Amino acid sequence: MGSKQEEASLAELAYRVLLSHNEPMYYRDIVDEILKIRKIKGKSPYYIVNSCMSQDKRFERIDKGIWGLSKWRYKDISFKYTLTIYCIKNGIVTLTSYMRPYFPQEPEELELTFIDDQGREIHTILNNKLGKIIGFKEWFSKKGLDVNDVLVFGITDYEKHIYTISTPEKEEEFDPDEIREKVLEIVKNERRTLRTGDIVKKLPKDIRERVKIDDIRSILNKEHWLVEVSDNLWVHRQLLSPGEELLARINTVTKKKGDGLKPLLKDIFIYFGFSVKEIDFRNNILYIASASLDSESYRFLIEGGFSSNTLPIGLWEDALENFKTDYFLFISYSIPGVVKNPNIIFLSIYTLKKLIQWHDEFPLTLFDFRPLFASTKEEEDRLAEISNARGVMTRRVVLLRDILDVLDDLSKKVKLVDMKTVMTHLDQRQNYTLEEVSEALKFLEVMPLGIITFTQTESIILNLKKDLAIKRLKSFVDFLENKK
Repeated sequence: MGSKQEEASLAELAYRVLLSHNEPMYYRDIVDEILKIRKIKGKSPYYIVNSCMSQDKRFERIDKGIWGLSKWRYKDISFKYTLTIYCIKNGIVTLTSYMRPYFPQEPEELELTFIDDQGREIHTILNNKLGKIIGFKEWFSKKGLDVNDVLVFGITDYEKHIYTISTPEKEEEFDPDEIREKVLEIVKNERRTLRTGDIVKKLPKDIRERVKIDDIRSILNKEHWLVEVSDNLWVHRQLLSPGEELLARINTVTKKKGDGLKPLLKDIFIYFGFSVKEIDFRNNILYIASASLDSESYRFLIEGGFSSNTLPIGLWEDALENFKTDYFLFISYSIPGVVKNPNIIFLSIYTLKKLIQWHDEFPLTLFDFRPLFASTKEEEDRLAEISNARGVMTRRVVLLRDILDVLDDLSKKVKLVDMKTVMTHLDQRQNYTLEEVSEALKFLEVMPLGIITFTQTESIILNLKKDLAIKRLKSFVDFLENKK
């Protein structure tokens, strides 16, 4: 018998991935997470999982290639209701005009289940004709509720008619500044990523009983040296790479759906290595990014965001003409309309995040970004082209490591090592070509590296032990970064 994860359906695994990330994801990212724990049979695992999700009602397509969970439509919805003497006496809740949209409008009668803050189920009847939910009398009595007490409702599963109900306790006002020093001391001592809930658990018991998650968040949000990398997950800014910090900022901006994306885009493209300057067009701020690559140079306008502060779509071609740029790049979660101009390019936030991740792991060149502007191709194909080029570069770096391993091992066994011997001992699964190995060896030979030497008889000598060779490579990088 396999593990439960191995036996789970692909749709179930995709559901768990989305649940653990707690945000919509590009379908290829979902599949990549699944492949870490299970192989997927078939020629196209991405198509297979995408198809599974499209046939399962638990999933909802947010945008092209982007999936979320259906229940997330309601996860942030809550609404309050104040009890009257009529409610208490009859054990009912009368649907107000504000509440009606959150409940099914038909049939005339149906069962609703409410789960309270202690996990108890209250089975009720919704009567649409009367506009009332009937069946709370016993629960009102057990809770000792009275006139003017407030109920807070939430939606757990709209399709299955499951809701939450709670009664907020009347608490004395709590000043977060009272515990600010204790909270920050916990974070500084940990020096690792911490969930808001973990911080609460480390507080003294008397404070834990009074403090709320939002109290802790209000303290942490004021500290410039802290970054919220995802919902309620905090880390010291010094522990983040530049790419990780940009990803955290994207998560914050997209969650708020505010105006902060546009200035962030400027920082992102500067991080990618483009020259970026701010311009004004028709009372809208845009950015011009330039890649100076001699005959391959290109320039493009950058626009993006979620609000009405973006340049109207009808003016995009005017902007292209006015600034004589090669392309107009619009970045957002969704495409705002149909545009026939091939020089107007749409890019999703998810593709942008993937590019940042790749650039953070192994910097992309300005040439590597060119496929983004191939408007005749789907965004997925453009991203795949960049990924393939990145794969070639990664292969070359791995080859350098493998050559050092082989030379270090052979130097302990034989006096003379030639090209044929190196080729024989390299990982056969990688199928390295003679041309690839020759180029890599020449790189290691050239000064100022000088890690290997070719003798007159074409033997290869490793001038340093492997660990010292790697240290030498790192030292040159540190020197270039002015760390030494």
